[in-house]
Amino acid sequence: MFALLALVAWTLYVWGTRITNALGDADLGGGSLVVALALAGAMVGLAVWLGVQTVRRRDVRSPLLAVTVATVAMWAVRVPLILAHDHSGGFKVVHVGLAVVSLALVANSWRVLRRRSPVAVA
Repeated sequence: MFALLALVAWTLYVWGTRITNALGDADLGGGSLVVALALAGAMVGLAVWLGVQTVRRRDVRSPLLAVTVATVAMWAVRVPLILAHDHSGGFKVVHVGLAVVSLALVANSWRVLRRRSPVAVA
């Protein structure tokens, strides 16, 4: 359960921070702001779903799969865009680090889940 809750907490932190940053970014407006908020909001929603299922000790495979797919997709798009744009080196390092931690937590969640119930996840 700890691995799943760590993923939930991390995802809420990363994408909650993205929402705060997007709302405070004077250069981000119109459609770009809507897209940024919608994507980050979707990640927060998926994390909440996973968290609720985890705490209630329900089947977490569907929400974990959704968080996994969304996390991989988001970082597969965001990291190359961040690296290609004119951002500072520190900004790039921080975001690559966020991606690496996110993906590691997803992988660890699946590993722990498989260890617990190999038949249910196989």
